[in-house]
This record gives sequence, structure tokens and C-alpha cells, in this order.
Amino acid sequence: MTAFRTNTAPRWHPHRILRCAAVAAILAAAPVCAQPLDNFAAAGAESRLELGRLALEQGELENAQRLLREAVQLLKIDKGLRTQTQLEPLRKLMWAEMRAAQWSELETSLEHFYWLLGQIQDSTLSSQLDIIRDLRQLNLEAAAHPNNPAPAKHFSGAQRLNWQALNFIEATAGEDSPRLVPWLYDGLLLQHLENRLLDKRGLSNYQYKTDGREIVSGWSLSSNEISRASLAIGMDLLDRIETVCLSAAGLQHDNAQITASVALYRGDWASLNERAEEAADFYAQAHKQWPAQRQPSPAPQISVDSSRLPRTHFQVGGTDLAALKPAQKAQTAPETRWATGFDKVSPELFQTLASDRPYPSNSCISN
Repeated sequence: MTAFRTNTAPRWHPHRILRCAAVAAILAAAPVCAQPLDNFAAAGAESRLELGRLALEQGELENAQRLLREAVQLLKIDKGLRTQTQLEPLRKLMWAEMRAAQWSELETSLEHFYWLLGQIQDSTLSSQLDIIRDLRQLNLEAAAHPNNPAPAKHFSGAQRLNWQALNFIEATAGEDSPRLVPWLYDGLLLQHLENRLLDKRGLSNYQYKTDGREIVSGWSLSSNEISRASLAIGMDLLDRIETVCLSAAGLQHDNAQITASVALYRGDWASLNERAEEAADFYAQAHKQWPAQRQPSPAPQISVDSSRLPRTHFQVGGTDLAALKPAQKAQTAPETRWATGFDKVSPELFQTLASDRPYPSNSCISN
């Protein structure tokens, strides 16, 4: 058990019809929306939270914010300023504020949320990671919001949260834990998103780093410098993935399959960074290192169209190299762009990062 050191944001509830029925029952029993705050009504905060969730799902952002703030206030009065029961309505409130482009209110709620988390003495690694993923998701969607005046601030926040998760895992589960792998690969995907953001805005300077309007001499990097730095960051992350997987596999797994799979992903990353020759070399290594008994015959053409990259997750390959080929649908088609702020990024890729999808139990073992 460790102290809570980070925070979270919510996701949509899937059972909308059932909740509508539940909310109708709540309204029939106690029409809380039309009544003043009842500090002693045990169901007051819970019912407002449920109604706030429903309003958020229906896009009634103003109503959602009002209900969720009332829920937080009732819990403070009933259970105390430090009660952890505030976390859930605060999570929903932050989503409502973000989607309503209430940026100053969002900052206030985030500060309150972080403060509450600092009061928690015991938590598990899993609960910490769940919170980090939720907050990363919130920051990414905020960065993609068309009315966000400071998208880089929230995107950088998402990147920091990902690094924080890696630190937590290493400190709790060890430096060779397979739980690191999906977070390491998500770091690579976030680097790819950063590259697209830089390409869209045509800069790599102080404006991107701080969202300020002023240009500070000496902060800008050339496009070649950016490309080299991006390539190095991605390759370092893939090196780390290979080290973790080889350590985790030990003698119980085919190490050649791991090295071949990582070589394939290195080829992808080189291709995304417009290093065609390096990509071809990595793809050739992947085929050469693939276990002989699993070699496809004839040898496949491993080079891929970079518009179909990156792959949305890392996984050591199955029975042949074809299992690791990317999806056939190009991810850069104009109709699949996530938002104007992230040109040439598909909803599939963005939603991979901005979702609560379960991570595989061990990405180092082939399916």
C-alpha cells in the first residue's frame, strides 16, 4: 500500500438506459433539482451525482456542472472537507467543465482534486494507475478541444502523467515489470501526437512549450533537430520495452520472437520519422530474427505504408509476421482526423490513449 500521489478523470457510463430508469425513480421519490440543498438528506449528494452523470452524457453541461457542484458541497458539509467521497463528483465535474470550455473553473477543480488525493494515506498501484489514465484522458481531450486557448498545456500534462505512471510502476513493481510495457509504448504514441501537433502549428518554440504568444530567441529548434530528437526518444522507449520483455520472459519464452517484434516496431518508428532506409533495415532484421519454425513462406514484404502507422499497442507477435501488420485502413485519411489541433491523427489512435481500455496482462507474450 502506498500513498496516493496523483489523480483522475471519469469516463462515460455504458448502461444509459438502466440509469435513466434509476434517475426517474430518484426524481419520483425526491425531486432534488427543484429543492434547496438539504444538508441532512443522505441521498442528496448521491442523487445529484447520478443526475449530474446523466446530464453530462446528454450534453447538458450547464445543468451537469450545477448538480455536480451541489453534490460536492453536500459531501463537504455532511462528511467533512477531506472526505474522499468528493472525488467521484469532482471527476465528473471536471469533464463537464472541460467540454463546456470553462478553463479557469477546470483549473480550480483540478487543484481541489489534487489536494484531496494528497489526503489519501493508502492506495494500491492499480488504483493510482487508474487515476492517472483518467487524468491523462481528460488532458488529451482538453488538448483536442477546438476552443482551448492553451492546448499545449494540457497535452504536456498528459505526457507528464504518463511518465509519472512509469515512475510509480518502477518504484512499486520493479524496473523489469511487464506492467511497464503498455505505458512505455503509450509514451511513444504521445511522442507521435506531439510530432503531429508541431507539424500542424509549424513551430517548435516557446509558444508550443508554454502557450505564450511571445517568441523567445534561442528556444526554437530546426525541423532536423526535432526529427532527430523524436527518433531518439522513440527508439529509447522501444529499447526499454525490449529489455523489460527479455527480462520478464527469461527462459520460458522464445527471445527471438521478442527481438524480432521490437525490430518491427523500430521499423515503424523510423518510417514515421521519414527514415526510409533505417526502416527497411529494421524490417529486414525483424524477418531475419523471426524464429525459423515460424517463418512465413515465402518471406513477406514487411515494409509498410507509414500512413497506416503507428500501431495502437505493442504486442509480441503471434505465429507469423503477418500478425503484426497494421490495420488496412489508413489512419491519416482526412475524414478520420480527431480534431483540427491534431492533424493526421485518427480517432482510433487518439481513443487508444484517451480511453479506459484494459491493458493486456503481459504484452511480452505472444497472443
